[in-house]
Amino acid sequence: MQYDEALKEIVRIMSKYTDRRRTVTRVEPTMRIMDDLGVYSLNFVEMILECEEQFHISISDDELGRIGTIGDCVDAVVAAQANAAARTAH
Repeated sequence: MQYDEALKEIVRIMSKYTDRRRTVTRVEPTMRIMDDLGVYSLNFVEMILECEEQFHISISDDELGRIGTIGDCVDAVVAAQANAAARTAH
């Protein structure tokens, strides 16, 4: 999946978990998920779980700890998809 496609889907998912819905419509990859979008820690975990389900991936705990911005989340999804594809190709 391309970065832009993943970004669009992640923003759609995030919009369910933020109390600042107007901010999500003007999204920038550098926006901090918790600080700029108002996603609380429990909602953050639920959001990541929904991303894993939607994209049919698994994000490791180490990778989860590095997700702070929307761009970080997109990078994690794209990387997990590439890793999954590489595993199935062997």
